[in-house]
Amino acid sequence: MSGVGPGGGPASPGSAHPSAGGGRFALFGLGTSLHVSSPYVRSKLALLATPWARRWTYTRVREVGAGGGGAGPYAPPARDVHAPDLYIPLMAALTTALLRGVAAVAAGKFSPDTLAAAVSGVFSVWALHTAALKGALWALGAAAAAPLAEVVAFAGYPAVHGAAACAVRAAADWRV
Repeated sequence: MSGVGPGGGPASPGSAHPSAGGGRFALFGLGTSLHVSSPYVRSKLALLATPWARRWTYTRVREVGAGGGGAGPYAPPARDVHAPDLYIPLMAALTTALLRGVAAVAAGKFSPDTLAAAVSGVFSVWALHTAALKGALWALGAAAAAPLAEVVAFAGYPAVHGAAACAVRAAADWRV
């Protein structure tokens, strides 16, 4: 896949990304949810860290329709900082699990089961939060309005704050 563009010719730099919406990640819109850039990640983390800042508008960007208007579907995360993505929650969940493993190493209580329990615990909480959000949407009669990938992404954003809390705790435990 690397270096080969459409039609078998050489690919131009930055022309395609393996998770750009096709292949096995196309199910539930996961391909576009994982396709993000570094500036997007920086902006999204700033948005999550300071939601009260007046620089955020909280309106989603629409894709340009065929007639040139903005009446198309919402833009993917690569072009809209307010679009939900799965990259940041996934990395935050894995970082939380790894920091729990590092804390266990520092305490001298590490075993592979500790890391497995951390990973399964983080993803179990994420799944319960997703179910609660989907249930709340269903109770409000808006369950069909939100795609599953977006609900999963929104349910995973609290993991960012969990990872930050784990990092602060790990730094406090390492004081000399």
